[in-house]
Amino acid sequence: MLSLERNGYSEEEVKEILHASNRQEGFRYRLLDKDEIEKGWLDTVQRSRISYSSLAKIKRSANITMIEDNTVDYLNDRIQPWIDITAMGKTVSFPMGVFLLNSPKREDDKNVIFREIEAYDKLQILEEDSFEERYFIPAGENYVNAISSIIMSAGETSIQITPTTLTTLTDKEFDLELTKLDIINKLLEELNYYSLRVDVEGNYVSEPYIEPSAKPIDYVYRTDKKSVIVAGASEDIDLYSVKNVFVVFVDNPDKPPLRSIYVNDNPNSITSTESRGRRLADVRRLEDIADQSALDSYTRRIAINATNIYSHITFPTAIMPMHDYLDTLQIQYSPLGVSDIYQETSWEIDLQVGGEMRHTVRKVVYL
Repeated sequence: MLSLERNGYSEEEVKEILHASNRQEGFRYRLLDKDEIEKGWLDTVQRSRISYSSLAKIKRSANITMIEDNTVDYLNDRIQPWIDITAMGKTVSFPMGVFLLNSPKREDDKNVIFREIEAYDKLQILEEDSFEERYFIPAGENYVNAISSIIMSAGETSIQITPTTLTTLTDKEFDLELTKLDIINKLLEELNYYSLRVDVEGNYVSEPYIEPSAKPIDYVYRTDKKSVIVAGASEDIDLYSVKNVFVVFVDNPDKPPLRSIYVNDNPNSITSTESRGRRLADVRRLEDIADQSALDSYTRRIAINATNIYSHITFPTAIMPMHDYLDTLQIQYSPLGVSDIYQETSWEIDLQVGGEMRHTVRKVVYL
């Protein structure tokens, strides 16, 4: 989640602004050139919607409708929306990401030309780029250095990936049909890092995976007198397809075989081998991994991800623009009798006065 401390206000002061009953929203659109140097602020945007999916390959997208503007280079420029929240004479501002202007369709309406833009974050640059021959990484190459080199080969230099001392154990070659983003995410998977994302300022970011149960709570939503939750929450529970035995093995002719097994036998888990009385196996093969520790962490990671899909909640709120990637939320929603910790997997905001934000979360499971 983005830091709440901003515009000279403390975290508690910003919370008061966000939960104020008389708060007002404002929306601004910063125009950047391809080098992300500011060109100005747009006053031609009519409406927009921003979506974020933490589990998607390209995580941040936007639908933008604007009056055609000759100052905009629709092929190369980028847009950074901002949301302002004002209450009690105080205003706090949140950037919402840097977007490429993809597929700007033109439409005429009463002699005014509008642009309907499907916009995506800068992961699109790596998804649309590939190497012209099989990409080779020699054994002994530092993982993060290799990843950074691929990002820079696409002309991007804003990189904030947590350093590591781990190196590739064998030579690696990647097929031509893989995009640069595919290769990067394969390398991050071998490190047991999160998949690549772009933050609200346009930096390429990744860091080591942390189990959801080990992460601190980022924000609390509750149905009380200061609640920003709007009526209409729903809960979806799916127990049928949840596995409880997880086996991952590495099959690489250039290194000794590795295998990791995780069994959910926790009697307090309703999907465990103890509770269900039988084993439901998920077996996966990896081409490579950094080491046995990374493999064990990866196996536990897929066990957690597979287990916590059994309970999803979707709920609307007022616009809360501080949300970002896999935020940990405590939700106390009395109409559904919900009081637990959840991980936010996606959200969507309508950038209009009185607009709502829709959150999708999954229950945090303790294995």
